Amino acid sequence: MIRCLIPSDIKETLETIAKKNALTYNQVQELYAIRFKFIREKIEASDRENISFPTVSWINFGTFFVSNRKKEKLIAKNKSKEDETI
Repeated sequence: MIRCLIPSDIKETLETIAKKNALTYNQVQELYAIRFKFIREKIEASDRENISFPTVSWINFGTFFVSNRKKEKLIAKNKSKEDETI
């Protein structure tokens, strides 16, 4: 089971959804929390050495991405580390 801190207003909404759909609260909470787990897994799957970062778009919430400026800074940082080891 995925655990996350849920605000009281959202908790009430999840309880209502559970009752209307004949589900347990834990089942609905799992469905709510799974999207956060998905985003976390995608971010953890990024490849810092090859500057490969996934973009995750969540409708009505936001887009999670690494900007080109941040990528350029990471490239410079990686390059300086390579220069130091030589």
